[in-house]
Amino acid sequence: MLEANSLTAIIQGETSNKIKAMRQDFAAYVRHVFGKGTDEYLAQINEYENAKQHELRKKHAIENPWIIEELVRPVDNIWQAKGGDETYTFTGETPEDFIESLNDVRGGMSLQSFMKEIWFQRFVSDPNGVIFLEVSEDGKEAHYTYKAITKIKDYHAKGINIDWIVFEPDVEIIEEKDGKEEKVSYSWAVDEKNYYKCKNSGDDFAIIETRPHTFRMVPGVINSAIFNTEKGFKVSPLDKQMGMLDSYLVMNSIKQIYQVKHNFAIPWAIEQVCPTCNGSRRTSNNAECPTCHGSGKGYGKDVSDLWVIPKPQPDEPALPMPPFGFAQTNFETCDENRKELDWKFDKIYHSLWGTTTETSENETATGRFIDTMPVYNKLNMFADIAQTIHRQLAIIWGKFKYPITFQDAKISYSRRYVIETPDTLWKRYQDAREKKSPEMSLNYMLEQFYYSEFASNKQMADYYITLMYVEPYVHSTIDEVEKLTIQEEIKLAKRYFPEWQKGIEPAMVETKTADQLSKDLYAFAAERKIEPKEIIPVVPVNK
Repeated sequence: MLEANSLTAIIQGETSNKIKAMRQDFAAYVRHVFGKGTDEYLAQINEYENAKQHELRKKHAIENPWIIEELVRPVDNIWQAKGGDETYTFTGETPEDFIESLNDVRGGMSLQSFMKEIWFQRFVSDPNGVIFLEVSEDGKEAHYTYKAITKIKDYHAKGINIDWIVFEPDVEIIEEKDGKEEKVSYSWAVDEKNYYKCKNSGDDFAIIETRPHTFRMVPGVINSAIFNTEKGFKVSPLDKQMGMLDSYLVMNSIKQIYQVKHNFAIPWAIEQVCPTCNGSRRTSNNAECPTCHGSGKGYGKDVSDLWVIPKPQPDEPALPMPPFGFAQTNFETCDENRKELDWKFDKIYHSLWGTTTETSENETATGRFIDTMPVYNKLNMFADIAQTIHRQLAIIWGKFKYPITFQDAKISYSRRYVIETPDTLWKRYQDAREKKSPEMSLNYMLEQFYYSEFASNKQMADYYITLMYVEPYVHSTIDEVEKLTIQEEIKLAKRYFPEWQKGIEPAMVETKTADQLSKDLYAFAAERKIEPKEIIPVVPVNK
């Protein structure tokens, strides 16, 4: 619990070296994640070009947010994975409105969406920042917000949980005291029992408001669970890649300015006499020649120009053909720069995910992973951290909504990632089916295929997966099922499934269970059943 003396020392004292180091890391992370501070960083490393060249390079430098987007794209699998579980316990029945309240934890955003859209960005860019529950003064409303490490004076944490936290002043005003003006700041502090509003004028310090809360904890969590023992605080999942990312940023700025400056071909021509003044530099009335501006030389070209070039004398060298042209950039330098950048990106990617990707003509630029096991392991690490943060935020929310009856939250993220291409998954499924693999394994592989094939269309993925459990003997052909010793109605359902499916819309599948759809299928097949009729042979009549 915070005491007045400790609060005074924290607020009036210098920012600790640890917090300063956290802020330095934050500045480096946001340089790549958001592009903030790119100009300043390039200015710091520049010692070999003049001011004009440097300003030009800064102006045309390409920032790194796009490369971060590429690096962390596989994490989308965590949010797209189907399944998972959320369980909340109360002393008594779960209030009906609690689950619904989780769909609006910030401006209409659900807690799940908040984790994906807000938390993950801050996990990468500000690992020592805080997700904090802001509660209105009357205690009736609340929403989650993000507090950057630059806005935090100090805190004490255990894991991702916070024992106490002191924020930088959120209000600074000029007040008059004894006829003199002085700067007064107001800041907030929080511990497991109270909110404290503190007034600090430099000479005087006072806690002007103590507001108790019912959380029995600080209502916030540290953004990251990745602890660096050497630094002594949390780091971004991209911390080990920062050196290469800095190098990529610099190299890309050099490549960009080289292309901007040198991609324009420079025209050249053998010196020619001005066709207007014939080299005299003046017109007939002794004015400066308007064509060559007094140089006596011909520059540029016009579609009506005819250059007459004297034939070289026997002792003169032959003229180049043609007598004018363009000096072009050395494109080998551009190619080498691109190869270097591609190499750097590949190394950064491999360093993060433990593998890289390969492409073929019919695949996207990202291609497929050469080795999927390291990717699954890394995604599991991300998912472990995400569900830990998610659980703690759900607990804080539960204690705000129902401080007396709320007990606990259990959050389990699905690990059914789809990181392989549909073609790869389909081939694996076909191979397993030919080898007569167990039905449970075949079900899993076919589900994975549908999730990958319809990764951007959840409705269609659910449609095909639901019908997969409706179709009898889904992994066998109609002919194979006909040969089985099973009930005739099952064979009929298998035979007429394709026809029945044509009349089933995705919206219909959303409203019914697999069992209900199975009953519809069997009823449809029974109606289509054709009883064999007695065949009467036709006897030809002899004439």
